[in-house]
Amino acid sequence: LGRDAAAIRTARQVLALDPADADTAHHLGQLLFDGKQYPAAVAALKQAAASPRLVSPARRLGVARDLARAAEAGDDYATAEAALRDALAILAERKDDLLSAGPFASPAEYHREVGTVHEHLGKALAARKKLPDAVAA
Repeated sequence: LGRDAAAIRTARQVLALDPADADTAHHLGQLLFDGKQYPAAVAALKQAAASPRLVSPARRLGVARDLARAAEAGDDYATAEAALRDALAILAERKDDLLSAGPFASPAEYHREVGTVHEHLGKALAARKKLPDAVAA
């Protein structure tokens, strides 16, 4: 616990000096999520997602998934919906990159991820009372 608090302080100091440090913002978001500080985690992960340095499709997908997870945990379903739609766009637009040098060992793993993202999107849409969209997701 003490190490996480120190890591959070250090990450915030780094981001104060370099707000575009996507890796640090992502790591901070994960630490805050682990500490159940969901709104703060969402803010850090949004910062990571907005960084112009976040160019790798695999890293962009990881940040989008973590942002959606933090937003869902904090009942921020509008942010979860947006992050999940971003994840689906990355999965669709960068499929070849994700399969050749990304986080998926096989096409089956890729397709499972697409299904999981659709499932979470449906849940986020249902929570927002967007039932026809939830069914379609």
